[in-house]
Amino acid sequence: MADKQKTKSQHTVPRCYLRGFADEKQNFYSFNKRYQKATPASVGQSAQSDFFYDLEPSTLQNPTDDPQLVEKTFALLEKRFKEVLDDVIAGAKTGEVRAESADYLAQFIALQWLRTRGARNTMVEVDAKTMQALVNLCRNSSLTSQHSAKQSLSRYLARGQKADSKMEGVTRRSPSSATRAVQSRRRPVRAGLHEQLGQRQPEPRYHRTAV
Repeated sequence: MADKQKTKSQHTVPRCYLRGFADEKQNFYSFNKRYQKATPASVGQSAQSDFFYDLEPSTLQNPTDDPQLVEKTFALLEKRFKEVLDDVIAGAKTGEVRAESADYLAQFIALQWLRTRGARNTMVEVDAKTMQALVNLCRNSSLTSQHSAKQSLSRYLARGQKADSKMEGVTRRSPSSATRAVQSRRRPVRAGLHEQLGQRQPEPRYHRTAV
């Protein structure tokens, strides 16, 4: 009985948002940027995947916890998102959007970026690379010397700074809020690691933009 109550089709984009592009039959055209082709689509079958947000039962600390907690949480948030979205659209038609609604909308946009398949793949990749770096660090520390471990950590930090520099170079004109959030989370961690190594943290670089 419990399995029948589970939500199978879980949307990575709220259906209330997709309906803004659909006709009265809940249909619209979906454009594939990779293949430059538009195909018929529907609200129910777009931006969704089976059990996408389900948690692996073996990872739950309490066996009685609900594996679909994330999906159910998003369902509650989407009810509020629909209210905010309708208010913003109504305000835009009159030429005045309430500051409170704009603030809520910004939060939902950030949440939307985090809940997609692309964001999940990025997080998994970053987590895998970080774990591998820590494994390599521990291996050097136990099999060689503390000096070698510090050298490995220094190289890890240098690679991270180089990656940040490339990201800043690509986004220096108009960095997204998501990019700034990722970079702001990285810097305090690296600052602490530099301090442990007795190194001076590099000064951040700033880019001028045309006015």
